[in-house]
Amino acid sequence: MEAAIKPPVFLNADIQHSFEESGFVKLPLLEDQEVQHLVKFADEVLHQPRPVIGFAEKLSYYISIFDNNADHKLTVNNLIGQLVQSKLSNILVDYETFYSNFMIKYPNNGFLECHQDFNLVDESIYTAFNLWCPLIDTHEQNGGLSFIPGSHKITNLYRGPNMPFSFTTYNDQLIKKGIPLPVKAGECVIFDHKTIHFSTPNQSNQIRYAVQSVLKPMEAESLLYLYDSHREQAIAKKITTQFTIESGFWSEKTAELPTLHTRPYANPQLQDDVQALIRG
Repeated sequence: MEAAIKPPVFLNADIQHSFEESGFVKLPLLEDQEVQHLVKFADEVLHQPRPVIGFAEKLSYYISIFDNNADHKLTVNNLIGQLVQSKLSNILVDYETFYSNFMIKYPNNGFLECHQDFNLVDESIYTAFNLWCPLIDTHEQNGGLSFIPGSHKITNLYRGPNMPFSFTTYNDQLIKKGIPLPVKAGECVIFDHKTIHFSTPNQSNQIRYAVQSVLKPMEAESLLYLYDSHREQAIAKKITTQFTIESGFWSEKTAELPTLHTRPYANPQLQDDVQALIRG
């Protein structure tokens, strides 16, 4: 499906241009007292790893959406989401938070491989974002983020929990292309869900606290793509914040969600732009 020409989404034209070129932008977000408020909460509740759902036990980092406790996930979502939402009208045109997380790397926590985020909206019409804001200064040595500039322009239309293609398969080739992005406490990175990114291990003796919000246009329906291998289709399921917090993207219940649309799926692995990125 041919993508429509999308209107600017950032209020500032220079920021919009930078985003269009690289797929990410770094901006100030939180005041010092807001950072300290979140750190205080984290020190009280998240100073050591919490129980998580089954598949997340093997991860070498903590994301609150994978927590075992539904009340805790909701508390975190409200705490972070309301704060981030209060900032968005100064940055983006009619965007809202979909769900929010603490993302934590404890000392000696490991590597998060190269990946793109799942679609949250119909990307032929809209752009959804990941907003990541550390609560301490971050860099390559303590679990900071790295990005492959311009990778949001690669054609990988449908991304979801059971899609047959993922750039993570090519992690060893792609990490060489990543550029570390130091981010100070209270600054944020806003990046396209299509932008390939990864996170290095936390080699420091300090917990790397960060908060994260998934952002979408207010008018866009939220969705999750599932792959139908028999029909070779991407099936868009209507997903809500409540479902995401209570059940998650990997739940078997996703198959029971209402269908918004279906589209033919062609594995992008052999596309010229994908191969150029992997081999270039």
